[in-house]
Formats: sequence, C-alpha cells, structure tokens
Amino acid sequence: MAICIAVVINVYCFKRKTKKYSDRYVLAIQTAICNSEHVVFLLEDHKILQPGFLQAINCLISSGDVPGLFTSQELDALSSPLRDQASQDAFQGNMQEYFNLRVRTLLHIGLVLDTDSSEFELRIAANPTIFKHANVIWENNWEKNNVLQNALNFFSHLEAILPSTLLSPYKFQRCIENYALIYEKKKSTISARLERLEAGISKLTEAREQVTVMQKKAASKSKLLAEKQSDADEALKDISKSMTGAEDQKLSMQQLRAATEEENIKIAEKKKKIEEQLKDVEPLLKEARSAVGSIKSESLSEIRSLRAPPEAIRDILQAVLLFMGILDTSWEAMRKFLSKSSVKEEIINFDAHRITQDVHNRVSLLVRSKQTSFDPKNAKRASLAAAPLAAWVLANLKYSEILEKISPLEHEKNELVSNLSKAEKQIQKLSKGLATVDEKVAVLKEKFERLMKEATQIKIDLEKEQDTIKVAGTLVDRLAGEFSRWQSQMKSLTEEMNNVECCSIITAAFVTYLGGCSEKTRTEVLKAFQQNNNLQNFDPVSFCAMETELLNWRNHGLPADSLSIENTVVMFNSSQTPLVIDPTGRVASFLHSFIQKSELFRAEQSDLFTQIEFGIRFGKTIIVDDVSEVDAALMPILRKELSSQGPRQVVLFNDKLIDYHSDFKLFLCTKNPHIFIPSSIRNVLCEVNFTTTRSGLTSQLLGLAIQIERPELEERSSSLARETESKKLELEALEQLLLQQRNAYLSLAEFASSLYFVFCDLHLHNHMYNFNVTTILKIFRKVIAECQDKTSSRIETQMRSLQLTVFYHISRALFKTDRLMFALSFVRGTLPKMFHAKEWELFTGVIVDEPQSSVNSISWVDESRQIAVNKIQTHLQTLFHNLQLTDQGTWSEFSRAVDCENCLPTVVEQRITSFQKVCSSHVLLPSYL
Repeated sequence: MAICIAVVINVYCFKRKTKKYSDRYVLAIQTAICNSEHVVFLLEDHKILQPGFLQAINCLISSGDVPGLFTSQELDALSSPLRDQASQDAFQGNMQEYFNLRVRTLLHIGLVLDTDSSEFELRIAANPTIFKHANVIWENNWEKNNVLQNALNFFSHLEAILPSTLLSPYKFQRCIENYALIYEKKKSTISARLERLEAGISKLTEAREQVTVMQKKAASKSKLLAEKQSDADEALKDISKSMTGAEDQKLSMQQLRAATEEENIKIAEKKKKIEEQLKDVEPLLKEARSAVGSIKSESLSEIRSLRAPPEAIRDILQAVLLFMGILDTSWEAMRKFLSKSSVKEEIINFDAHRITQDVHNRVSLLVRSKQTSFDPKNAKRASLAAAPLAAWVLANLKYSEILEKISPLEHEKNELVSNLSKAEKQIQKLSKGLATVDEKVAVLKEKFERLMKEATQIKIDLEKEQDTIKVAGTLVDRLAGEFSRWQSQMKSLTEEMNNVECCSIITAAFVTYLGGCSEKTRTEVLKAFQQNNNLQNFDPVSFCAMETELLNWRNHGLPADSLSIENTVVMFNSSQTPLVIDPTGRVASFLHSFIQKSELFRAEQSDLFTQIEFGIRFGKTIIVDDVSEVDAALMPILRKELSSQGPRQVVLFNDKLIDYHSDFKLFLCTKNPHIFIPSSIRNVLCEVNFTTTRSGLTSQLLGLAIQIERPELEERSSSLARETESKKLELEALEQLLLQQRNAYLSLAEFASSLYFVFCDLHLHNHMYNFNVTTILKIFRKVIAECQDKTSSRIETQMRSLQLTVFYHISRALFKTDRLMFALSFVRGTLPKMFHAKEWELFTGVIVDEPQSSVNSISWVDESRQIAVNKIQTHLQTLFHNLQLTDQGTWSEFSRAVDCENCLPTVVEQRITSFQKVCSSHVLLPSYL
C-alpha cells in the first residue's frame, strides 16, 4: 500500500516532465519563490530511479535547500527579489536563511511510496527526516468488512495460496476490471450465439410445425378427397344401376310391344274369321233392326189394345220377351213391355251376345213349333208390327246360332284383347318408370359432376400442398443434424449463461493473479476456486476461448502445450499491459502474426517512444521485444492515466499530452526469465511467464521422441490434427456464414413468398389457372442463377428481377381479359405501401354500406356517381379533402375533356398517389378505366 506525504490540495502540482529531476526541482523552487505561490512537487516511487532523488527530497524537507542545486549566480538572482519581502516581514537572518524559509513555506513535497516494496524500509531508514517533518497518510491493505461478502468468500483463500506480492489493492482493482471485461465479453458472446441458435432453432421448429400442420391439413384433404371420390363412385354406381334398370325396362317394353303386335295380329285374324261367319247374318240383323225401327207407334198401340191377341202375335212377342230376358210371357207382361216409350230402341240396340243357351233353346223350340206364326206373311197378316218383330226374332236366333258356333273364337279374341290391354298398361307403367329413371339419372349425373368438380379442386390444392410439404420436408430433413447439434449447443450455452457470473469471477482471478505463477500454483489455486464455487470441471481456457480460437492461435505459431494456451488466454483477457517472459522468443512472433495491423519493435530502437506515440494516437498494437527494463516513462500508459479534454481523451507521454485511441494495445516481451522489474512497476503489469516448465518440457521431449522413432505416427497425427482443426474451423465458419447469409437472404425469400401468394389463388377465378409452388421455385432458382450483379446491391437486383419475371411468366399464361385484374392484384401484393387504408376495398366494391345521409352532394358530378363520391367522403376523408371535389372551377376542365384521365387538376395530382388517381377515375368516370 502507499503513503502520501505532505499533500496539499488545490495548488499548482508538478510531475516529472524531464529526465533530470534537478531541472524539476529548480523549476518548482523558482515558481514558488518568484510567484509567491504554493507549489506541490509530486514524486511517485517508480520515478525514484536513484537514491539521490530521495536524498534531495530529504534535504528540501529538513532545511529547504539542496546542496549544489543552485550556483552562486542563480542563488543571487533568486535572492534579490526577496530582500524587499524580507524587510516587510522583518526577517532578522541573512538572505540564505530567508530563501530556505520561503522554500519550506511555499514548496510542498508529495511523496507516494509502496509499502510492499522491498526497498521501502531501506529508503525510509536512509532518509529519516521524511517521517520527522512529514504528515503521513497511510492506505492499508483492504479490510474484509469493506468488500462485498461474496467477493470475500471468493478471495478469502488467496492470502494462503498466492505470494504476498500479488495481494495488493491495485491487483484487486484490476481483478474487478478484468471481471467486468470478461463478464461483458462472455455474456455478449453467449447471448449472440444463443440468439443466433435460437433464431435458427426457432425457424427450423417453425418449419417443422408448418410442415406438420400442412401434413395434417393434407391428410384432412386426402380424407375429404377420398370421401368425395367415394360419393362420386356411389353416384356413378347409382347411375350405372339406374341405367341398367332402364335398359331392362326398355327391353321389357320392346318385348311387350312385340308381344302386343303379335296379339293384334292374332286378334285381327280371329276378328276376320268371326266377321266371315257373321257376314251373312249381319245384313239380315241390320235389316230386321231397320224394320223394327220403321214400326209405327200406332201399330204397337193397336197390338197393345187387343184383349185377346192372335196366336202369331202372341208367339212373336213371347220370343221377343225371352230374348229381352223377360220370362213372364203373359199377355199383361207383353202389353206392359210394349207400353214402354223406348221399346223400339231397346229392341234395335239389343246385343245378341246377351242370348243365353237356355233362351236360345226355348226360342228355337218356339219357332220350330210355331213356324206358321213366324211366317212373314202370317205375321204381317196378323199385324203390321208383328212382321218386323218376327224377322228380328229369326235374325237374332240365327245370329245366336252363329255366335254359339264362333264362341271359341270370341273367347280367344277376348283373351287376346285382355292380354293386349294388360300389356298396354304395363307398357304405360314402364314408360312412366323410364321417365322417373331419366329424372333420377339426371339428378345423379348433376351430383356426380359436382362431386367430381369438388374432388378435382381438392386434388389440385392437395398436390400444391404436397409439393410444398415435399420441398419443406426435404429442407427440414437435411437440417435435422444441424437442428440436433444446435439444440445441444444451446443447452450447453444456457447452462454456461447460468454460471457466467461465477465463472467470470474465477477467470478474472486466474487472469489477474496467476499469469506469472508456476503450473503447480495455478493448479492449486484453480482447484481451490473450483471447490469454493462448486464448479469442479470448470476450465478458464475453454471459458474464455472457443475451440476455433485455440486452433487459430496454433495456426499462427503458438506452441500447443497447455501452459502457452493458458498464458495466451491471460494476455488477451487482461486489462493490464502484458509483460511476456518468453526465452524462446516465439510469442512475439505469434502476436505479430496473429494480431492484424500490429507492429513489432525492438526495445533498443532509438525511435521506440515515437512509434509508441504513433500507436497511441492511431490505435495501433505495439509489440516491444527484447525488453531488458521497463522505463518509468511508460507508467502513464501502463496505468492508463487518462484525462478528458472535451470529447477527447489524452494521456501524458514522453513530455507530451497526446490523444489516446481506445484501440491502442501494448505488449512487452522479454527473453530474460530473471528480468528485474521494480515492484511499483510490476504491479501495473500483467506478467505472463512462458518459461519452460517440467511438464511442458516433458511434453515437448515426448513429441520429439515419437517424431524420431515413429515419424509416420507423428505425421499421421499431425495430418489428422490439421484436418480436424480445418474441419472444425470450416464448420464454425459455415455456421456463422449460414446464419449471416440466412439473415441476408431472408428479405429475398420473404419477397418471393409474397409473390407466390399473389398468384396461387388464381384458380378460384378460372380453373384453367393452376400454378403451384413448383412455379415459384423454378423462377426463384432461375433468377438467382442468372443474376450477374456482384455488388452489395445484389439482393435488390434479384428482387426486382424476380418481380418482373414472375409478372411476365404469369401474365402470359392468362387470358387477355384477366391480365389487368392480375396486374392490379400483383401491384397490391408486391407494393402494399402504395395503398392506403380502405382504398383497395373501395376500388373492389367490398365497401357496400350505404353512405350517411348527412353527406352533401357535389353539384357538377353526375347523379349516377353521387353514391360513389359519397363513399369517398365517408370512408376516405383525407382523399376527399385532397381531391377538392367541391371546387367546381378546379374540375371544370376535367369534366369537359375527352381524355379526362390525362386532365386531372395539377393541384390535385400533386397531392394524391398513383392508386388514388385510379380510384378517382373509377369513382368519377369508371367507363374510362
């Protein structure tokens, strides 16, 4: 710890700016004496390069004079201005004494010493006046109750393990700085890797979920397609069944019709035979009927009036009554029969088929037994009406005889007619059935067509989804290995993030305290760190450096032993300037090779400080090799004594205040393992010892023995190691490149995806437009392969080319009548920022609600367009305000122009977008679109 001697605040403070302290002493004394100002001369122990420095300070403190500091002439020049001041002060002594008094009064010495330094006690013993005449301020070692409890728990075992020279407050401060640097660096690294891995895993998971959803959707559609196809098959079966039944019915009808025709032929034949039998008697029957019809009513009345009719009349009337089915043949019954008004019609219309066999026999017997009565002459003599009736009886009797003969023919004819009637009824029924079947078949055909149409549409959509699933599934399958590896890495990084604070503390202590320690000390201390924090397998090397970094270090010439790797981790993670002790000199070459834009210098170079100054100004990395001592002039840099001048940071170096660049780094390398560095300077350095150790030498000798005895194994091992390292580096680079390129091409992929969804639903407009995901994939591959732009604007060029290629490709496949529709939809899908809210809905007619009744009409607008204008006024108020439709003068030229689409008012055209112009024309004069 340090002591501060005779410190005065808020006075002029001198630090060593020249190599000769005597010049500083003189300047400090002159300033104090001549200006009568209090001056503090600050001297730190790293600036005490010679014992004479402290002796001079001792003299100044004790007597106010340094022997031999001023010549007599210089002393006279300084004393002359003091005579008047001595007189005013009524000083009684000589001028030398007054001069020394003024020096002791105005010049204050500030001395900062490190009590842990091995020279501290010797310096104080050699200069006792310092303690006698100085105010001493002690800064002791840290007290445990002044440090946070968790820091105490961690560092409590350091005192028992580490050398006492390492347990300084300055080292503790650097440990805290290193912890902050390591923690922020590691946390940001892990966070960035976790973010990249989470993004990759999230996208792959999202892709898997989308594929799963699409597969479920495809399975549902497959099931629906199977149902539709099953329904269609059932409908087709019903159609076939109905058609088969209809064919059977048609065949039955044909057969019935053929049978009917045969029956008709048979009936005609029977009818012909019957007519041939009846052709002789039918004229007689007709003649008799005619004669009956000519009977006068008087003649019938005359017969009816007879009290006792003649026998002939009685016999004739008896035969007539028997034919009529009247068995009562009394005279009264006869008279009653004749008294009917329709007697003649009944006789004339009598059907001989009514004559039964019994009646026929009785009438035949009567006629044979009374032949005289039926003789025409006798009948006519008996009565004028009796002769026709007798003829009618004889004709019907003969007709009945013939009917009896032809009764078998009549029976066959009647059966034929009955069969014919049944056949005709069946034909009629079959005809009605056929009509019903035709109607049913028409309904089934309509249902079948509808089902097939739905099934075809589902099949088209299913094929599109299956193509998409195939592409996405292939991508997911290819990245399955990456997915598993990323998940494993993410799990490891999450665990590492949970322990990052504790691990950062251990690593900071390792970097701060153990860089210059032996391997044994490192192992013991690190083991104690691990046990104290319950991190048994923790390794600071793997925590600070990824495997790719280690491989990269080896490729740039770093020795492969564990000590070199640990030391390199210490060098690159310490906030202090490294002092590299490397007898082999390989580390300096490694640093120069590994660190880009680094410069290597020798310590004995005359322009070394100039080169370091340039490095400080321009943020270079300076590597100083062959260091034999550390000049105290470097202390402001080593301790980073920075001050601010406005926005700039400056540092005092080589007697100059120079701008300090934050990227500046300094590495000090020495080949001397026993280099002497004062403790005051050693504390501000990060000592890194690459001196060969027993284990390191053993490892090197073992490798040398294998190389000599079994060179093929060494060669193979080296080859495999190089190949492994190369593959690991390549894998890491590919991972980083993959994530970077994924982010770079994400906008292009999203844009291409939006293009696909612009035209994928065109089949809803026309079933001939069938574009699936294969279309956009082919165009996407073609555009990327043919793009010749190799500049930073390659993505933008590909997006423009992709947009034009898709538009031309799809437009050429459409009917001319549909191209304008597609062009508008394409513009809306690819340039959505051109469309403000509700403009597209108004243009396409989606907004159909009636405008408010309070909206005022525009006088110059046609009445048929008032509703459309009112919709703009209601739903697009900003556009309505910009159009200024209420100003008739502004729109007068537009309303009269033939090419009105080119005559929009200039003041309006400047205030509206391109699509708003289309909307305006659509609302005002839609016929011009």
